Amino acid sequence: MSEGERLYRGNCASCHALRNPRNYTDGEWEVYLRKYGEKIELDSAEQSKILGYLQAAN
Repeated sequence: MSEGERLYRGNCASCHALRNPRNYTDGEWEVYLRKYGEKIELDSAEQSKILGYLQAAN
């Protein structure tokens, strides 16, 4: 499991069911991550790792 996937699972699943990365485009993931990443106080490096994982998996 990549660090991005680990961060995604560990942070995002605490509030809701995990979304399949294939259900969203790269741009949509950027918007979601910007919005919710700030809400749960992810730093920019963590956000980048999660975004990299999501975009590679979609």
